[in-house]
Amino acid sequence: MLLSLVICSVLYISSSSFLDDETDSIYFDDESLEFSDWTTIEYNEKFEFDLASFPLQLQTNSALGSGEKTRINFWDDEVIIGMLTISFDDELSYHISSCTEESIQGIAVPSKMNRGRQLWTIRKSEKLLTIECNDALVLQYKFADSDNNKCVAKWREDVVAVEFPFSDDAAELFRVVGKDEFESLCAHSSCYPRWGNLLKGRRVQANSTCGQDGPEEFCLVSNEREEIMCGECDERSMYKRHPPNYMKDRRIRSRTTWWKAVNGEDRVTLTLDLETMFQFTHLIMVFYSFRPAAMVIERSTDYAKTWQPYQYFAYDCQKVFGMRERELGEPDEYGVQRHPDEDVICTSKYSYLEPAQGGEVIYKVIRGRPTTNTNRASLRNLLLLTNLRVRFVKLHTLGDDLWDPNDLEAKKKYFYAVEDWVVRGSCFCNGHADMCTPIPGMEGSEKIKNMINGKCECQHNTAGNNCQRCKDFHHSLPWQPGNPATGEAHPCKDCSSRIARTEDGSNNSGTLFRSEKGTAPGIVIPFN
Repeated sequence: MLLSLVICSVLYISSSSFLDDETDSIYFDDESLEFSDWTTIEYNEKFEFDLASFPLQLQTNSALGSGEKTRINFWDDEVIIGMLTISFDDELSYHISSCTEESIQGIAVPSKMNRGRQLWTIRKSEKLLTIECNDALVLQYKFADSDNNKCVAKWREDVVAVEFPFSDDAAELFRVVGKDEFESLCAHSSCYPRWGNLLKGRRVQANSTCGQDGPEEFCLVSNEREEIMCGECDERSMYKRHPPNYMKDRRIRSRTTWWKAVNGEDRVTLTLDLETMFQFTHLIMVFYSFRPAAMVIERSTDYAKTWQPYQYFAYDCQKVFGMRERELGEPDEYGVQRHPDEDVICTSKYSYLEPAQGGEVIYKVIRGRPTTNTNRASLRNLLLLTNLRVRFVKLHTLGDDLWDPNDLEAKKKYFYAVEDWVVRGSCFCNGHADMCTPIPGMEGSEKIKNMINGKCECQHNTAGNNCQRCKDFHHSLPWQPGNPATGEAHPCKDCSSRIARTEDGSNNSGTLFRSEKGTAPGIVIPFN
């Protein structure tokens, strides 16, 4: 694949900059730099950094043909998701781990580039890696274009830290660019807000929490019914309470935290209520107890007025839910075959008795559904929600199906407990915003680190919480969502650019389109 990769030699033109006759390139005197916000690179050291929100900038001072390389490791929590390499060989080339098998050459670059620094600006979204050199766009790499199926899987993850390995011999300084310093990607194409945990800054509702009616004894047991640990749950004690918000922060003051339901209750519900429409891609639950023997994940798109199931989970789907275990799109127990986007299935994958602690339940909206045309309405709509609900239906009782619910000694071994819960999603902006702020009534949430807010900062002359319409006096074309596949922004246009009016106000040179509220949205489909 031939990509237009151009290196430019203009960093910043000021009174101390000048034109070098020998190289025909513009460079600058190092003393003209403001170094106060730049950091000297320390190799093999991780720097915490949210690349989804703000670009990373590097300075290099390398000549073509030098063989020098800039290498950057991108970290997601505790693992490296990938490495970017920019090589100053006879021609400039780059390599993206898990995406490009070999370094890819760009088009011809100036042959005499032996003086002057280069300023690189690097952005990464869930779908794109974008690189600018001295304010010029030089690379926009779509992860989906790679022949390696690991490319999308790895590079879609959020970057929380960067690292420069010892093998980097070109980069000298780096910094994080503030929001007021860079031009949004929305200026060039459709754009999308960052993804994150929708639980951040929000309350989880539980209809059952231990210790609220006084101290309650419990025991964690192994698969062989051996007691691992016994304790007491008491809402009045900060060291013994286990409220729902403990699912959001795995550790407090170096101790593991977890939510626990009342002993022996089969039917328990956890609910996340959102303040507006969001996009949802997947959830992960890590259990401190045995996982449920049966549960359901559901969503609402009308603020909890009605609910639709995403998926059923059970150790025995037929016995608990009357459903045959199968894959999406396969005929159900009645021989009915549905399109995968309209199908709901039951699986036993996450309902096994083992492990006794640390078992996971993972649900991904797009898993098992065709991804050849991700812009179809049926798949788009599956990602939208205003509320998410997890209903635990049946406890694992280690084969003791006849235990007496009034037997407190037996009851204290059977309960639900969740150590960690992640609900991954993003603000929903129809491809017309890359930043979101709190909606009315949620003021102050911007101070919560990494919270995903719900009101889009609309670009492309659009308006509304979700940029779902054209702003006033910009209706010369009908509103359209941005296209995540092509990057087309489809901005709304000023009426004056298409319409001329006579003195009496009549329109005599075109059609004035008016966008309607509630237009069917267009959303970016993340690959999971």
